[in-house]
Amino acid sequence: MKSTTAEHLQRYSPLTAVWAIAANMIGTGIFTSLSFQVVAFDDYFVILSLWVIGGIISLCGAYAYSRLAIAMPDAVGEYDYLSRLVHPSIGFVSSWVSVTIGFAAPVALIMKTMEAYLQPYLMSAPVSAGPIVLTLLLLVSLAHCTSYSTSANFHGTATAFKVVLLIAFTALGFLTPQVHGVVFTPSSESVSHMTSGVYAISLVYVLYTYSGWNASSYLARELPNPERTLPRSILLGTVGVSIMYLLINAMFLYTTPAEILAVDTQTGVPKDLAAVVALYVLPRGLSSMVGVIVVVLLMSSMSAMTMVGPRVSVAIGETNQRLRFFAKRTNNGIPALAIAVQSAVAAVLYATNAFDQIIAFTMMILTISTLVTVISTLRISRSLLSITAVIVFTLSNAYVLYHIANTNPESVMWTACIVVTGLVIHRVVR
Repeated sequence: MKSTTAEHLQRYSPLTAVWAIAANMIGTGIFTSLSFQVVAFDDYFVILSLWVIGGIISLCGAYAYSRLAIAMPDAVGEYDYLSRLVHPSIGFVSSWVSVTIGFAAPVALIMKTMEAYLQPYLMSAPVSAGPIVLTLLLLVSLAHCTSYSTSANFHGTATAFKVVLLIAFTALGFLTPQVHGVVFTPSSESVSHMTSGVYAISLVYVLYTYSGWNASSYLARELPNPERTLPRSILLGTVGVSIMYLLINAMFLYTTPAEILAVDTQTGVPKDLAAVVALYVLPRGLSSMVGVIVVVLLMSSMSAMTMVGPRVSVAIGETNQRLRFFAKRTNNGIPALAIAVQSAVAAVLYATNAFDQIIAFTMMILTISTLVTVISTLRISRSLLSITAVIVFTLSNAYVLYHIANTNPESVMWTACIVVTGLVIHRVVR
């Protein structure tokens, strides 16, 4: 292995950058969030407005990142943005969590979701879902460790399959005859619903579902003409997924009665909307295979995390002498060591079921990191559009942070510990 500078790297294509965002954003959230919303609101206009507003807020963040990408086309995500615009220690603190568990924990969550979908098909089989899921992680990791072309082709195929399948599923849903009355126009109570505390809390979870719109920023040094490719991929990916989210949720409401979509109020467990809606949209033979189809769809989410996450490790390794080993690449420029380390951590978190607590405790620091990055845009652009985007994103994410602190007070303590530990580690390794 060797350390390879950005100038000598082979390149991902602009389309790969868009696929990275689509795969990161479209995960399990789209198949669970609506289950809670139909319990909180009986007004379908209000429910869909959540997804519109969530898309607008995410687009504000995406616009801010696009300005940063134009100004610093060789920067790798929050690590470089904050290191250059705020302070190197802030950039390090924002990213060392990503290097250790920030990407690995979501991969472990994806693996656990895959296991839940696969297990019903293996009830009488001599093998459990666990080894199959670990094998899938290994295959994804190997695909991204081989070469740029293999990595791009694998990820592009998996994500294109996901997008095409979701579009076809949505279109088929709207072609299905209605079995219940659906009204998407506002009612006399829509405004009061949209100004309620329940609406604000629902928006927090919608924003979680929208997370991942900044994924291509981590590939900056491996994209052609990043000053053009990055802004376009970030904006195009965010707009495209926002439209898909709105249409998918509208289709769910159009085809399936609210009481069927609703979360179990006794257990608090959300419905598996993909399986529930499939009963109303797909032939019986296909609907019984929804679990396997969802596992295939989740492959692209796992692939995206495996592709972009290790690039943060490489960026840190390139600027911190004692972490130089993270910057090692194979002869064809692939950060195989960083990919292997992240996948190994994900496998351990999956095997020990430790990812739930980790995701809860790191959510605040990751939200703060993105928020500070968006605010730092004002150091390079103070146009009316930039200021508006920053204000909208800041106010909404300030409420997200308030909600996290209010519902999970321990996260405040953990965030403080993460920041202090990160500052100490940075002082040691710089």
